[in-house]
Amino acid sequence: MELYLMRHGEALSASKDPLRGLSSEGRSQARRTAGILKERGIRPTHIWHSSKLRAKETALEVSRVLSLADMPRQEEGLDPDDQPDRTVMAVDALACEQPEARLLIVSHLPFLPHLVAALENSPGGLPTTEFPEAGIACLSPNGRGTWRIEWQATPDGEIAETVQAFFEHWKTYQKAMDCDYLGHRGAYETLGRFLARHPKRTLSLLDLGCGDAGFMSRTLPSARISKYHGVDQSEIVLEMAKKEMGRVACPQVFTASDFEVYLNESPEKVDLVWIGLSMHHVPSEGKADFLAACRRHLNPGGSLLVYEPMRVHAETREAYLARWEEVCRTHWPLLEDGEKKRLTAHVRESDFPEDLRTCQALGQKAGFKSVESLYQDPYKIHELVCFHA
Repeated sequence: MELYLMRHGEALSASKDPLRGLSSEGRSQARRTAGILKERGIRPTHIWHSSKLRAKETALEVSRVLSLADMPRQEEGLDPDDQPDRTVMAVDALACEQPEARLLIVSHLPFLPHLVAALENSPGGLPTTEFPEAGIACLSPNGRGTWRIEWQATPDGEIAETVQAFFEHWKTYQKAMDCDYLGHRGAYETLGRFLARHPKRTLSLLDLGCGDAGFMSRTLPSARISKYHGVDQSEIVLEMAKKEMGRVACPQVFTASDFEVYLNESPEKVDLVWIGLSMHHVPSEGKADFLAACRRHLNPGGSLLVYEPMRVHAETREAYLARWEEVCRTHWPLLEDGEKKRLTAHVRESDFPEDLRTCQALGQKAGFKSVESLYQDPYKIHELVCFHA
């Protein structure tokens, strides 16, 4: 059996259409994705969609392109916040009854990524793929009672081969954090103490590259946070963050965006900006502009807190990388060799850390009054640095 999972196309806002049907672009997206199926000679034998109008209209657009009139039908259990168990059972039942079937399911976020995780039997139910508007994924049985992704595509025909790689790296990163190899516990404990002694009664916080916000949600004293805003480019990761932050009783906003783009486009002002293990991806020549953008988002007396890998004074990037690899190889025993290789490749390709003196000079150039180190991890790889506005 072949299984195709598709997210609905772009929907109208609730203010324009309370039922949130497809926009003209959403209909075009659905037709373009259907065109990919047609080019590959794929004709579903079944099309299921959720109860939402945007999913129904997407399914209808696909059926028209593929000349499959009257095939789409509404099924229970496919709405955005439904659990995937019922659909997994229905898919498995159809696969047993009709092994030659081709099933297309049109649904939503966050349901689709969680359905994939359930079908793959992903460890911890962690989602392993994303679905852009009208994006589609093809899955097939792997012969061990679970399913695997064969390919993915966007409405423009781009095969999203990098998505799986992203989530493989994400799972390795999560494992390293759980083992505290990256020093997160000490960093967030330091953040907690910083918040506790802050002179302002309540604080607004902008969390750039927030990830799943697991550590942040366990750190924030809800009585002292007037607003939390998490920014991350992954919509799936933001769904995890929303669940984690459910334990924090304060107004919350989540934005799917590259954080550099957000900083340059948003006028938001906050008391604290936090960024963890992300600024070092910005090349050295761009860090001054990045820090200046963070400074513009701070209220008077605000602070930017940056938890990043740091070079020691006068250390070259190559010397830092050699030191990082030695720590990874000798002090992180619970990571498998393949996981260490993934992390090492990522660090070599993407990490451009600075030393504290350089951060202080860059901070002064960006308009910060002072820059100080608040915490260093036990391996002397990562450091929490505070830029005072």
